[in-house]
Amino acid sequence: MPVSGDNATDPGGGSATFSPPRQTVANRHRWLRRALYALLALGAVAGFYVYHHYREIHPRTSDAYLNAHVLQIAPRVHGQVLRVPIDSHQSVTQGQLLLEIDPAPFEIAIERAEAQEELARQQAAAAASTVNAARAEVARQQAALDNARLETQRIRKLVAQGSLPTARGDDADASLKQAAAALVSSRAQLQRAVDQLGQAGVHNASIRAAVARLAEAKLQLSYTRITAPAAAVAGEIAVRPGAVVEPGQVLFPMVERGSFWVDANFKETDLEHIRPGQPATVSVDIYPDKTFRATVASISPASGSAFSLLPPRTPPATGSR
Repeated sequence: MPVSGDNATDPGGGSATFSPPRQTVANRHRWLRRALYALLALGAVAGFYVYHHYREIHPRTSDAYLNAHVLQIAPRVHGQVLRVPIDSHQSVTQGQLLLEIDPAPFEIAIERAEAQEELARQQAAAAASTVNAARAEVARQQAALDNARLETQRIRKLVAQGSLPTARGDDADASLKQAAAALVSSRAQLQRAVDQLGQAGVHNASIRAAVARLAEAKLQLSYTRITAPAAAVAGEIAVRPGAVVEPGQVLFPMVERGSFWVDANFKETDLEHIRPGQPATVSVDIYPDKTFRATVASISPASGSAFSLLPPRTPPATGSR
């Protein structure tokens, strides 16, 4: 008779195992595949969220440019180039000679200024002697006036007593007036001598002007030697010995060492996650396998176009009609 259950006894007295239907196994595999797909989808969504969140709090951009301080080398005096001891793209140290202008005209100017200084000192000394002589003359005329005043007083007494004629008194008065006039004249000469001399010694205006001209001539001579203001790398050097250069004429550029920075352009929505002082990493196309550590130095208060010579202007809205 039939027997229900998982096991059944065959006619020979042995037992046989009952196998589930194939449709049940297929359903189980289908469920597993669906669960696996769901897990993969969930993992993809979670991964995308994590990646998006990471990118949001760690913004990055490829719209960036490497910059450095560029020094424009230009002379401060007019002259002919004597020598250029460096080559294009050469590294130089601070204070190293870059270019020399013929110093001969400036050395002559120094000799001329030295002669003018010596002449100014001699003229000042002569003017001081004139002042001293004028002071002595004033003292002599003052003494003569004092004597004439006493003599006039004495003669007037004698005239009043009748011992001398009236004409003698008139002569004494005339002599007194002459002595007074001579004193006034000598004082005027003293004032002119003092005005011509000005201040004495190193404070004399002529001497100070001559000293300033000499200092300027020496300064101009120092400008004939152009040295590197900082450690840098020279750009393309086209100037050659024999060329005549003018003050302010740019001869060649130099890129200052250790002054590199990156100007990076980010979206406005990224700026809320960027602060000065934050660490950053930078990669450069010329070194594709190397990453540089950096620090956010500053954030511009406006976009780059706002600082251009002709900043863009948004036309006012006129509304719809």
